[in-house]
Amino acid sequence: MPERYLVHHFERRAYPLRQPMFTVGRDAESDIVLREPTVSRTHARVMLEGDDAILESLGPTGTRVNGEAVVNPRKLEPGDQITIGTAKLTFTSAPLPTGFTVVSNGRHPESDPDSKRSTIRVPLLRTGENRVARLSTATRTWILLAVLALAVAFFVFTRG
Repeated sequence: MPERYLVHHFERRAYPLRQPMFTVGRDAESDIVLREPTVSRTHARVMLEGDDAILESLGPTGTRVNGEAVVNPRKLEPGDQITIGTAKLTFTSAPLPTGFTVVSNGRHPESDPDSKRSTIRVPLLRTGENRVARLSTATRTWILLAVLALAVAFFVFTRG
């Protein structure tokens, strides 16, 4: 049996289907994590039954295969285009294109800070330690008062 993959072309990642069951969703505990706000925490499940891969939709925003809504569990065929939320995946057993990363354990690499959060809510914002420390509330208040005082002074002196 050739290796089977779910390929996420946008992220250039391929997820090998080796376990009997995979969950797909936004939650970091999913076997395949999709960083899309329209993907549910646990959106879909792929079950391997012999040579067949069966897709089941679990998310409220729906799962589609080749444009058709998945209402009941559905057998995947090589080349099927799977839409989960706004993420697009392809089921394939063909050799992978050059430049794709095979995610061996189904999750994003441990060096990826987004994979360490319990739920990925805002995919473009990261929570790494390298961020500039946030200003204290008192400092922000003083800055706001200074800007307000400058605005009032500008208004008073330009009117008259």
